Amino acid sequence: MKFIRLILVLLALVPSLVFAQRIAPLENPEPLAIPESLTTAEAKEVITDALFNRGWTIAEDSGDTMVADLQVRDHWLQVDISIADNQIALSYRDSDNLNYGTRRGTEVIHRSYGRWTDTLLSDIRSNMARLEHRRSQ
Repeated sequence: MKFIRLILVLLALVPSLVFAQRIAPLENPEPLAIPESLTTAEAKEVITDALFNRGWTIAEDSGDTMVADLQVRDHWLQVDISIADNQIALSYRDSDNLNYGTRRGTEVIHRSYGRWTDTLLSDIRSNMARLEHRRSQ
């Protein structure tokens, strides 16, 4: 009988363990330096190309700040992208169905947030390097 109770308790805990593995602390990525050879307008063009190539859309565009949306299946993410002080900064703005919340005083979100934002910044970094290389030839 004790064994059956133990099994039932463990089965009751499984959903919470699965859910816990899908969330991670919300950490906005480090700002990305813009090479001195690129203008702000060129950096913005590089960002726009990277966004569209990865399936993001631009919800708002006001000078040196953009709001970008990503829809993946039933997940929706919105981030702010700003260009200031020769850096590109990306930060969380809003989401739906990404388990955003606070746990034990720490903001958390679905672990895909980190993958999506890291991939986007990697594309931006590559596009800036490609543009710099073309210029040097």
